[in-house]
Amino acid sequence: MIQDKAFREVVDPLVDAKFSLGGQSCAEGFDCLSSLLEIYSGLGIKFSDEWKGYTPKNYASKWKENESQCRTDFAEWLRSLGELLPEDKWNFMRPGDLLIFEGAEFTTFPAVYIGGGHLLMVWPKKIGCKVAPLRLMTKYLREVRRLVP
Repeated sequence: MIQDKAFREVVDPLVDAKFSLGGQSCAEGFDCLSSLLEIYSGLGIKFSDEWKGYTPKNYASKWKENESQCRTDFAEWLRSLGELLPEDKWNFMRPGDLLIFEGAEFTTFPAVYIGGGHLLMVWPKKIGCKVAPLRLMTKYLREVRRLVP
């Protein structure tokens, strides 16, 4: 289980970082993929450098080439991570759990549970990385995946 201090040291620098498709640092900004890679690598969890031809460096260009296919592939990748937490265990979320949302206004997108009923999520356009109460998003929550032991 993650120690709260270590988790905060990883997550806090991302709060209020800007959105930037292809960005890979707090200075550049983050997109959904790069924010997850930043958080989980900071927690010692490494992912393959390539998945279905996507890499952190080519994700933005592939998104621009075919956004629909990229969204589909990204959703599939998210659902391949960690262990699925059964819905009856959602009340036992822990900091670091990956939240997967879907809704009519948007396609699949991720967030990371940070504890205390809050999540960190990358919002597109000018909003960027923000903390939000989970209760505002509960109706869109489809999966919780445990990546951190």
